[in-house]
Amino acid sequence: MSHVTCGGVAVALSLVAVVSMQAEERQVPAKAAGATSRIERALEQPVRWNFRESPLSTVASSIREQMGIHVQVNQSALDDMGIDCDLPVTVTVTDLPLASALELAFLDSGLTWTVWNEALVITTPEKAADLEMLVTRVYPVGDLVLHGPGPVGTPRWMLWSGHGGVPPPQAKALPGSDANFDRLIEMITSTISPTSWGDVGGPGSIEYYKVNDEEVLIISHTYRVQRAIERLFSDLRAIKPHATSGVTNDLPRVQQAPSGR
Repeated sequence: MSHVTCGGVAVALSLVAVVSMQAEERQVPAKAAGATSRIERALEQPVRWNFRESPLSTVASSIREQMGIHVQVNQSALDDMGIDCDLPVTVTVTDLPLASALELAFLDSGLTWTVWNEALVITTPEKAADLEMLVTRVYPVGDLVLHGPGPVGTPRWMLWSGHGGVPPPQAKALPGSDANFDRLIEMITSTISPTSWGDVGGPGSIEYYKVNDEEVLIISHTYRVQRAIERLFSDLRAIKPHATSGVTNDLPRVQQAPSGR
């Protein structure tokens, strides 16, 4: 049953069984898919809000009732920043996707939202970027650099563990083994939250692996960055190949931003 909690988010998340990364087995494990996919669908659903100085806990309860998802206010993180669970929220939206409405609701409050442990969590930006709340996803990406656009439809990612997980034992790390993968990684880290990756002191990590002949990127980052990466991959797959060749064998070159930016 869905419920809202105004309390601390647990920091322990047991490692679930490693999923197969065979090309034909790109399904999210059933348990994780249930709550998480409901939340992701809810984030795209339009909402109508007219909150006037409403307590944060009331807003959270309204989201739970309206969308039928688990919502949790991370009170311990709010306490660390001196923010009360009953922080007044004022926001009016009409037929705006829930994700966008959340952005507006917390624009001036110092709060943010994420999806973690199968719940929509209202927390602080600092906590959302904490290693304990990182999500690890495995993205099959061989088609993006070798075989052209893949099928449009269900996102081709698999959620296999909780925070900052460990690659499966059969995975063989191949850092820098293919220039095309290096360029794909560069495209991701230079265009999506550039200051949040490990090479510049951020929490995010991204590695190229080959598992059972499947070329994958294993990325650990916040839910919202993962969401942006998924959209990027979807957009890349939607690019039609050149009619003359029928395949796309390379990525467009990523132009470097001028130094100092």
